Parts: sequence; C-alpha cells; structure tokens
Amino acid sequence: MAKKVETISLIDTFSEFKELKNIDRTTMVSVLEESFRSVIAKMFGTDENYDVIVNPDKGDFEIWRNREVVADEDLENPNLQIALSEAQKIDASYEVGEEVTDEVIFANFGRRAILNLRQTLASKILELEKDSIYNKYIDKVGNIINAEVYQIWKKEMLLLDDEGNELLLPKTEQIPSDFYRKGETARAVVARVDNKNNNPKIILSRTSPVFLQRLFEMEVPEINDGLITIKKIARIPGERAKIAVESYDDRIDPVGACVGVKGSRIHGIVRELRNENIDVINYTSNIQLFIQRALSPAKISSIRLNEEERKAEVFLRPEEVSLAIGKGGLNIKLASMLTEYTIDVFRELDQAVEDEDIYLEEFKDEIDEWIIDNYTRPYNMEVKYRWDQSELDLNRTLVPIKEELVVSVMKVVQEIWIKPYEQLAGANFIRSYSPKKYVLVGSPKYNPNTGTITLGEAEGGRKIVLYRLNWFDLKDRDLIQQIMKTVHHEFGHTLHQTILYPEEFKNITPGGYTTSWNNMSEEEALKLGYVSSYACAGPDEDFVEMIARIAVFGPEWYEKKVARAKELYLNATSALDFAYDPSEALRQKETIVVSYLKDIWGINFYDQDGEKGLVTLVQEAIDYVTSDDYKQ
Repeated sequence: MAKKVETISLIDTFSEFKELKNIDRTTMVSVLEESFRSVIAKMFGTDENYDVIVNPDKGDFEIWRNREVVADEDLENPNLQIALSEAQKIDASYEVGEEVTDEVIFANFGRRAILNLRQTLASKILELEKDSIYNKYIDKVGNIINAEVYQIWKKEMLLLDDEGNELLLPKTEQIPSDFYRKGETARAVVARVDNKNNNPKIILSRTSPVFLQRLFEMEVPEINDGLITIKKIARIPGERAKIAVESYDDRIDPVGACVGVKGSRIHGIVRELRNENIDVINYTSNIQLFIQRALSPAKISSIRLNEEERKAEVFLRPEEVSLAIGKGGLNIKLASMLTEYTIDVFRELDQAVEDEDIYLEEFKDEIDEWIIDNYTRPYNMEVKYRWDQSELDLNRTLVPIKEELVVSVMKVVQEIWIKPYEQLAGANFIRSYSPKKYVLVGSPKYNPNTGTITLGEAEGGRKIVLYRLNWFDLKDRDLIQQIMKTVHHEFGHTLHQTILYPEEFKNITPGGYTTSWNNMSEEEALKLGYVSSYACAGPDEDFVEMIARIAVFGPEWYEKKVARAKELYLNATSALDFAYDPSEALRQKETIVVSYLKDIWGINFYDQDGEKGLVTLVQEAIDYVTSDDYKQ
C-alpha cells in the first residue's frame, strides 16, 4: 500500500511540473511515456515488451509487462519469459507458448530508478520548454510586448513576461533617458531570438525603428487598417525621428491622421519615447521632393543629384542652412538616413539676400576696404568691429577692439585658418562652410557665475565672436595660439554640424562629461581621457577641442599630453583611481578625428605620402606670423 502511495506522489509531482511549464496534454503524455521507457530500457536492456499507460486526467499511470510462458527448465530471460509454474500461480489455465501480462509497480524498482526517471523527465521537459519559448517568441519578432522589470544590471535589464519567461533588454537597446525600477512595466519590441546550444535568448529593443512603427500602428487606426502605409523610418533614439507615410485613399491626409487633432495621436508615442521629437512627412517616389521634405523645416533653393553614388548636393539660402543641419546635425543626419542619400549642404550665393548679403557701399574707410577685398568678396563674410545691440550682450562691460588691430587680427586668421584649409580642401571650401560673420571685441567676456572668461563663441556656425583682442601682439605666441584655437574650435563645430562625427566617439569616455567642467583642473580632465577641461563639457566640445588643440598647439604638445596621461595611469596608487587607460582613450579619439576629416572632408590631419597635413600647415603658419619675416 505504501508503494502505491509513493507512485501516486510521483505522478503528482509530474502533474505539478506540467502545470508550471504549461505543456499541452498530448506532449506531456508522450514525454512521460518516453521517460518511463527510457528508464525501463536502462534497467532491463529493452522496453519492447512493456506497455506504458498514462492517464493525465486522473494523474496516474500503469506499467504492464508481457512475457512468454516457457517450461521451467527452458527459462533463460526472466524479463521476456516466465516459468510455467510461475504463470500458473497467476492463472492455472496458462500453458507453454501463451503470453502473460502482469502489472509492474514502478516504486518497487527502487529509489534510484525513481530518481533516474525524475532526471530524465526534467531534462526532456526543459528541452520542451526551451523549444516552446523559442517557437513562441520567434513568431513575435517585431511585435510589442509588455513585461515586468525583474532585475537591473549595468549592461542589460532582465524582464519577465506574464508566464515568467526571461527577456533581456540590453543597455544599447534602451533609450538614453530610460529609467526603470524593479516591478515596473516596460514596453518594447521583440528584436530577435538567439538560440545558441538550444538555449533561447529573447532580446528586446526600444531603440529599433520597428518599435516606433508598431507604436504608430497601435495609435493610428488607418495604419492598422491598411489605409496608410509607413514607408520609411529614420531614428536617433531619445533625440529625434523622421517617419515617411503614404495614403492609399486620396480623402485621407496621412500626416494629419498620424498626428491627430492637436497632436492627440502622436503625443502618446512621444511620451513613450521619452519626449523624442517626431517629424511626420509625406512619402514620394520623387527623390528630389523627398529630400526636400526630409530636410524640413529648411526651405531648399535647388538640389543636384548623383544617383549612381546616391549623393545629393543641396543649396539653400544662408538663413536656412542652420535649419537644414539642425541642432547637433540631427536634421541632416536623419534626412540622409530616411532618403538613403548622402546629403551635402551648400549656401546659395548667387542671389542677394537682404538680411544676409553685405552692402559694400556701407564700407568707406581703408579698414573696410581691406575687409571687402579679403573677406566679403571672396568668402561673403562680414567682419564687424563696430557693434550694435543685435551683435553682443551690451549689458556686460565690453570694450571695442582698437581699430588699428582689426586688419592685423584678420590677417592672422587668414594665414592660420583660411589658407591651410584652402590648400587641403580647395578654394571653395571656406566659402561654402565658413561662418557668415566675425565680430571682434577688445575685452574678455567675464562669466561671474563660473569665474571664467570666454575667449570666443559661435552661433550655429553662422557667427564667430572673438574676445580679448586688445591684447593682440604678434610676438606673443601663446596669445596668438589662444585666439586661433578659438577660431579652429568654432569652425570644427561648423563641420560636425554639417556632417556629424561617428557616434562611437561619444562612447569612449561617456562618464566624464559634465556641466561643471569649469571646476575641473586640466590634469583632472587628462586623467579622464580629455585633452582639456573644456572638452568635458560634452561630446561636441570634446571632438572640436581635439581638432583645435592638436592643430594649434602642435603634435609635440599633444604627445606630451598623452605621455602624461599614461604616467598618471601607471603611477596610480589605487586601482579605483582609473576605470580605463586615459592615454588609450585619447588615442581612440585622435583616430576618429583623423578618419572623420579624411573620409568626410578629404582633409589629411597629419602629413601623408609626402603631403603636408592640416596640423603641419597650421604650425608653419603660426611660426610665420610670429617671426621677424612676417610683414603685416
């Protein structure tokens, strides 16, 4: 009686296992039978003469053994044969040659057999469960699911679905501003299902364009009904996205339908994406018109296409350039992603623009004539040394530049900035990408809140302001370098705002960027892998500081910086002082800068194949203007 209880208990365990793993009845019966047969085969060498009957409704099972009746003296295999005398104890009517069927009590096999059965069953159930999870989620790839946050790690987050299955949301697939606590519900799209060694791994994503597409399908019934189609999506997660839509019904405005009345439909999507800005535009197969719409809100004057190389040269009025590029170059980058064309932006200079073109008749004296000949006519640039309220914050104590210094300063700018770039990139390079205006200020700009002074600043690549110019002295090499560092720094912004540098630059030293950079010493910044404390202000500043400081201060200065960073790393008193080698971080940034200038702009940063690079040309120019041979 005790054995029967043990047997039932065993089945009860299996029944619980079945419920927990959510395996269907047919599969469970098959697995149970196969598991029993496997154990029987191990014990007796064969399972062919056994019948296993599983009753999932009652939660029990029976094992029956079939044996041939043989004469007592002919018994050779007790598992396949039964002696006549033993058979007649069961039923006196049995004769030699007949088949006897008797029930086998599995609990009588002993504890080891039961453990073997449990292990075999568990192994098969686990395999089935893995197959079940894989098959379930392979069909859900591209679908949105909701899952509970279970565990948060540094590089990924573990979530559980409503059946307790484990899902992974890597950090790289999260929106940068995503923040979750344990127990909260997260919404994401199933990006892929990896199945290595029959171990399924479900990867979720909130950065995928598919996630944005599914959100629109949920919020816009016309998309779900097939009346509106999403043709293309370009997305920089957490920042901005562009989505091109098309309607198959002339009565439906696809953009209006996606946005909703007063933005009612799109607001929910924007909130889900952590306030990611979304531009919805009408799709068209006319590539010129499509590029024009993709660059919205900028208004394009003309487009020149190279369909073979999938490149587009876009010409705009000067006031539209900054709109086309967008903050941090996001607009032009997304437009390129959406249209799958490389887009280059140029100022349209053929037509006069009232508020941008410079009226030459306004210039009367010798200084102005020189500016016209050297900056206005060749580059359409204005140099202002007389101010009005629109140019500067006149609430500050600022003094004008001494007029006798204007030409000298701008000649130096010409020698150290314009000529090197023109020599490497061509005569039209500066004209196409230079700022429209230089504003010259005699005094420094003091920042009382931070205790710092500003030596230069720029406005969207359109205007550069240089301060502290009344200290200008050609014999003061350090001062010349500081002025020209500012010029090269701000022009670096113009370049990356036109075409953004590679995203991996931001990930080299992401932890050191801070708004409190002014409280950081140069050596503290160096320990974190930054070429200056100001480079810690953000990735954009970091990038242009690398260009400007290496070019203006020279390769020897930079090599000393790298060597000092290595020294600080090697002499650290504690392993906690450094999370990484700052000298290696500087080298990685340098490599990206060199590649960016070469690949995007065709400019060699360093000397190559006997040809002088930007750094050498700038250094030679500084040597020249600070020498006795230089004539003003």
